Amino acid sequence: MASEAIGYPEQGSSATARLELAPNVRSALRGLRRRIRLYVWAEGLVLAFIWLGLTFWLALAVDYLTVYFAGAELPVWTRACILFGVGVGLAVILAYWVLARAFTSLPDHSMAVLLERRFAGFGDSLVTAVEMSEEPDHARPFSREMLDQANQRAQAQIDSVRLGDVFNVRRLIWKFVLAVLLLLPAGLVWGQTLQTGFDRLVLLKNVDWPRSARIEVVGVQVQRAVVDPNLPAAPLVPFEDRSIKVARHSSLTLHVRADVTAPKVPEFCTIWYTTTDGDRGRVIMKKIGRPRDQYQQYTFDEKPLKGILTSLDFSVRGYDHRLHDYHVEVVDNPAVINTKLQ
Repeated sequence: MASEAIGYPEQGSSATARLELAPNVRSALRGLRRRIRLYVWAEGLVLAFIWLGLTFWLALAVDYLTVYFAGAELPVWTRACILFGVGVGLAVILAYWVLARAFTSLPDHSMAVLLERRFAGFGDSLVTAVEMSEEPDHARPFSREMLDQANQRAQAQIDSVRLGDVFNVRRLIWKFVLAVLLLLPAGLVWGQTLQTGFDRLVLLKNVDWPRSARIEVVGVQVQRAVVDPNLPAAPLVPFEDRSIKVARHSSLTLHVRADVTAPKVPEFCTIWYTTTDGDRGRVIMKKIGRPRDQYQQYTFDEKPLKGILTSLDFSVRGYDHRLHDYHVEVVDNPAVINTKLQ
């Protein structure tokens, strides 16, 4: 009777004892295998969303803080490198945490070992039953009575097992909550700021961040060598294509203005300059008077614009608005070399 219950063939003592797993045991092993794959997919996708959310907010902070502290956007090649790094990290997560684990072989023997480690009640009976069913030759040294007892104990114990207790569901829940906390704010407060960040960091569009301040380079005045109150003020010469030509040894006054209708009016403006002979520096432009005609004026007339000797490039920043690539070209003073009278 015992041999019929566990599927032993009626052979001589030298025959291999074949142990057939009970349907409830096979069902439990199959269910555990399915749950492991689902858990791997869930954990891998949650980690992918955590990575995307975390890197998006960090990249957004870097891109915006660059504007806030330097007044200039990150160039497109820098943003492309950031996007490439995010893509590589996402590929690693999907390859290692999802594909490599979800499609790995999960034999019944491994499932039995996992259940034995998690539930002490089996007493090696489940591993024994699975191993004898998979490799009957290993059953030769054992008596049929012992194999029968192991099989019956595994059948009895498997019905009291909760497969969900094998998994660390709490850790998965915490990861899911973290992913929600990273991604949910983007959906709730999606507006101009996040749209600009998405366009710049994901679509790599060359759109500028909205500025709190708005400044404008008006032009330069050439200071007169002799101050005469009876003479009119020197004309204001505007830049053409952000460039202007001046005579060597001239002293210039740079004029910048800020729109007072903008959310922020700068307390001062900053000039960064580089001369053709390698001199670099930063100088401060101060306010001049009160706002007039909806503009606040700023001027600067010291070095390197005083007695200018070499050409220079400069940029001007007022709070979070920065204007780039302005050029002052220094040329020799004009001189009369020939005169004809007709």
